[in-house]
Amino acid sequence: MNSDQERIIELVRQTQSGDQAAFSALYDEFAQRIYAFIRIKVSGNVEQAEDILQDVFLKAWKGCKSLDLKDLNFSAWLYKVATNTINDYYRKIYREPKAVSIDEARDIAGEDDPAANASRGLEKYIVRETVDKLPPHFKEVIELRFFQDFSVAETARILGRESITVRVWQHRAVKQLQKLYKEQLVSVPSNNI
Repeated sequence: MNSDQERIIELVRQTQSGDQAAFSALYDEFAQRIYAFIRIKVSGNVEQAEDILQDVFLKAWKGCKSLDLKDLNFSAWLYKVATNTINDYYRKIYREPKAVSIDEARDIAGEDDPAANASRGLEKYIVRETVDKLPPHFKEVIELRFFQDFSVAETARILGRESITVRVWQHRAVKQLQKLYKEQLVSVPSNNI
């Protein structure tokens, strides 16, 4: 275990004893990266990302007390808390449809070129659907490496794996993504284009 990991484990240990200053140090260490991760997942919505970040750290504060410090990868655990909180956010949104006024609908309908918007929307949908078909460990590597811009070493540390494992998974994930993407494009009905 390197000195950074030992320092994080010690902060978690202190947090488990109720030390708010230790938890504040954990927040300072991870908040910016977790926030960037959340912003990507909520399409750049600043207010929602801030609310979710607050929820993540509230859950982390409560959850820290039950963490087993032996072999703990706090960063990976915190990203898992963030992922689950983002999923909760989307579940809530889909249960509560948003009302749009007639004026807003008219403005939305009049934006840009509808054909280009539809094409971009379809492409994003296909990419999202394709990434969702990857095995969970491949999806995590793609997310951390390409959406979060973590280095191979940082990704390995977050996932609790060796750097060579991350490189292999990344290579396999990209190859599988290319294949699945081509299959998705072929399977899209022509009336959706």
